[in-house]
Parts: sequence; structure tokens; C-alpha cells
Amino acid sequence: MPGCLVPGCTSGYKSNFEKVHFFSVPKDEKLKEQWQIAIKRPNTLVSKTQVVCDKHFLAGDIIRSRQLLGPEGEVLGVSPYRRPRLAPELYLVYFLLDREVISSDTMTLMC
Repeated sequence: MPGCLVPGCTSGYKSNFEKVHFFSVPKDEKLKEQWQIAIKRPNTLVSKTQVVCDKHFLAGDIIRSRQLLGPEGEVLGVSPYRRPRLAPELYLVYFLLDREVISSDTMTLMC
């Protein structure tokens, strides 16, 4: 299992049995640079093999299911994704913000 790239986070360690989902570093170079800055690990270059756990994103930015729509736009049902996804328009990680500034109700943090 991969380990979370964020400093101080133990998600993915053998000693941490908590179930979390990991998101790969984006392929887009601009987003990758933003992640590099946000992660605050100057001696580590982020790469496509590294991951960040879901604790470092707002709960509303993680898409866990999709709506199945009928021909007239009505919702026929909801289908869960096998693997959660990040909302494309909100593809920035929130670990760049100071944890003291954000309340624990707003974030799904707590590494």
C-alpha cells in the first residue's frame, strides 16, 4: 500500500489500519507544480507514483457516486464509483492551508 506524501501523515503505513483512499499526483504539469508547492517538501519532487490520501481534501471535493439521468434529465438512480474521484474544477489540494485556520468539521483531516 502506498504512503501519503504529505509530511506528518501516516496514512498507508503498516501501523495505520484506517481505511482511506489515495489520489495520484496529477499528470498536468501546472497542477503538479501546485501540489509540489502545497505539499511543502522542498527536497522531494512529486512524481506520478506518489499519492495523497483523502484526508487532505474537502469532503465536498471528493466525488463518490454519480447520478444516472433519464432522457428528460430526471434522476433515475445513483451509482457509486469503485474509486472516488476529485471534482475536476476543484482539483487543488487543501493541505496548503494552515490546519489551525480550518475547523475539523470543514475538513476531513486528522492524519
